[in-house]
Amino acid sequence: MRQQKNKKELPSYFDRTAGIGYENVLKTTVYLTDIKDLPELNKIYRQYFKGDFPARAAFQVGGLAKGAVVEIEAIADVTWKKPESKL
Repeated sequence: MRQQKNKKELPSYFDRTAGIGYENVLKTTVYLTDIKDLPELNKIYRQYFKGDFPARAAFQVGGLAKGAVVEIEAIADVTWKKPESKL
Protein backbone atom coordinates (compact mmCIF):
# COMPACT_ATOMS: atom_id res chain seq x y z
CA MET A 1 0.00 0.00 0.00
CA ARG A 2 1.55 3.20 -1.13
CA GLN A 3 0.81 5.32 1.92
CA GLN A 4 1.18 2.70 4.63
CA LYS A 5 3.78 3.55 7.23
CA ASN A 6 7.23 2.12 6.59
CA LYS A 7 6.80 -0.05 9.68
CA LYS A 8 3.50 -1.31 8.24
CA GLU A 9 1.61 -0.74 11.44
CA LEU A 10 -2.02 -0.27 12.24
CA PRO A 11 -2.37 2.65 14.61
CA SER A 12 -3.87 1.76 17.96
CA TYR A 13 -6.58 4.07 19.19
CA PHE A 14 -7.65 1.66 21.90
CA ASP A 15 -7.33 2.66 25.52
CA ARG A 16 -4.90 0.08 26.89
CA THR A 17 -5.16 1.56 30.38
CA ALA A 18 -8.82 0.51 30.43
CA GLY A 19 -7.89 -2.96 29.19
CA ILE A 20 -9.37 -2.44 25.72
CA GLY A 21 -7.45 -3.85 22.78
CA TYR A 22 -7.67 -5.68 19.49
CA GLU A 23 -9.04 -8.75 21.28
CA ASN A 24 -12.23 -6.75 22.03
CA VAL A 25 -12.98 -6.09 18.34
CA LEU A 26 -16.10 -7.85 17.08
CA LYS A 27 -16.24 -6.49 13.51
CA THR A 28 -14.24 -4.28 11.19
CA THR A 29 -15.14 -2.52 7.98
CA VAL A 30 -12.18 -1.80 5.71
CA TYR A 31 -12.30 0.91 3.04
CA LEU A 32 -9.52 0.79 0.42
CA THR A 33 -8.89 3.12 -2.49
CA ASP A 34 -7.52 0.07 -4.37
CA ILE A 35 -8.96 -3.35 -3.51
CA LYS A 36 -5.77 -4.89 -4.91
CA ASP A 37 -4.12 -3.76 -1.65
CA LEU A 38 -6.26 -6.21 0.36
CA PRO A 39 -3.68 -9.08 0.37
CA GLU A 40 -1.02 -6.74 1.77
CA LEU A 41 -3.45 -5.39 4.34
CA ASN A 42 -4.27 -8.99 5.35
CA LYS A 43 -0.60 -9.59 6.21
CA ILE A 44 -0.60 -6.54 8.47
CA TYR A 45 -4.03 -7.42 9.89
CA ARG A 46 -2.75 -10.85 11.05
CA GLN A 47 -0.10 -9.16 13.19
CA TYR A 48 -2.78 -7.49 15.31
CA PHE A 49 -5.68 -9.93 15.33
CA LYS A 50 -4.74 -13.32 16.78
CA GLY A 51 -6.82 -16.49 16.88
CA ASP A 52 -10.38 -16.03 15.72
CA PHE A 53 -10.54 -12.92 13.56
CA PRO A 54 -13.43 -10.50 14.02
CA ALA A 55 -16.07 -10.39 11.30
CA ARG A 56 -14.97 -8.13 8.45
CA ALA A 57 -16.26 -6.44 5.32
CA ALA A 58 -13.95 -4.77 2.78
CA PHE A 59 -14.86 -2.29 0.07
CA GLN A 60 -13.11 -0.29 -2.61
CA VAL A 61 -13.99 3.40 -2.48
CA GLY A 62 -13.35 6.32 -4.80
CA GLY A 63 -11.40 8.30 -2.20
CA LEU A 64 -10.80 8.80 1.50
CA ALA A 65 -10.30 11.86 3.68
CA LYS A 66 -6.90 13.54 3.58
CA GLY A 67 -5.76 11.32 0.71
CA ALA A 68 -5.63 8.17 2.85
CA VAL A 69 -5.46 4.82 1.03
CA VAL A 70 -7.07 2.76 3.80
CA GLU A 71 -9.57 3.40 6.57
CA ILE A 72 -10.62 0.81 9.14
CA GLU A 73 -13.74 1.14 11.24
CA ALA A 74 -13.96 -1.17 14.25
CA ILE A 75 -16.80 -2.18 16.54
CA ALA A 76 -15.58 -3.46 19.90
CA ASP A 77 -17.22 -4.87 23.00
CA VAL A 78 -15.63 -2.88 25.79
CA THR A 79 -17.29 -4.98 28.48
CA TRP A 80 -15.52 -8.19 27.41
CA LYS A 81 -12.05 -8.85 28.76
CA LYS A 82 -9.89 -11.74 27.73
CA PRO A 83 -9.41 -14.16 30.63
CA GLU A 84 -5.95 -14.02 32.13
CA SER A 85 -3.76 -17.06 31.67
CA LYS A 86 -3.35 -19.28 34.72
CA LEU A 87 0.21 -20.25 33.67
